[in-house]
Amino acid sequence: MLVGLFAGLSALGARMTQEFYTAGDLVAQLPFWSAFLMGMSLMILMILLGTLFLGFLRSVIIEPPTPRQPIELLRLGRPYFWKLFLFYILFELLWTILAALLMGLLYGLIYGQKPTGPIPDWLLRFCQIVGLAVLIKPFLLMPSIILLKDNTIREAFYEFRSVSLFAMQPLIRSIWIGFGLVLAVYAGLYLIPLPQSYYWIRVGILGIAAGGVFLCLFLTALLEIQDSIRIDSTDDL
Repeated sequence: MLVGLFAGLSALGARMTQEFYTAGDLVAQLPFWSAFLMGMSLMILMILLGTLFLGFLRSVIIEPPTPRQPIELLRLGRPYFWKLFLFYILFELLWTILAALLMGLLYGLIYGQKPTGPIPDWLLRFCQIVGLAVLIKPFLLMPSIILLKDNTIREAFYEFRSVSLFAMQPLIRSIWIGFGLVLAVYAGLYLIPLPQSYYWIRVGILGIAAGGVFLCLFLTALLEIQDSIRIDSTDDL
């Protein structure tokens, strides 16, 4: 369910993201109330999906784990979503800036000039994937620490700084495999000369692959941090 919702939201937000990066005029052509409702609807969907996702991750570490309904996942994830809300905003801002810088650099290297027109969609997606790979440590570990320990953002940040990502070899392997899978799906979809009418199918398939990978990475991160907490508790005894 979560992977399917993620893929649908990815397809829904793809057009708006493309307009942002390419300075398109889709939003300018819409009446104010339509643009406002479109933005609000997308924001509400993102909040619901984020809450469901965090609720599911939280349910995994609650003993004993039991099947839960979506309304229960929303209830479990709600306090953690709002606790992480500022972190999500700052992360999204940093990710956007990094992807834009990478895109401008690669565009100049490939085309020999600054971007003056629409950015190719394949370049946009590739820069987003690379930018996320660079920021993978805070993306995975900050939410995981808060879900496990119920810390504040400040407490989680101090603990996050002392955690070595390379000390978690299962997580490192999962990251390599996961991003390799996403890049393989990405390359396959964009190298195949599909008609423009298949654009949303392409985005949906890429969203399914990315959603499945993110889910596995977060579960691995949770298990790794949980194991390290248990080891520390045993050493204290």
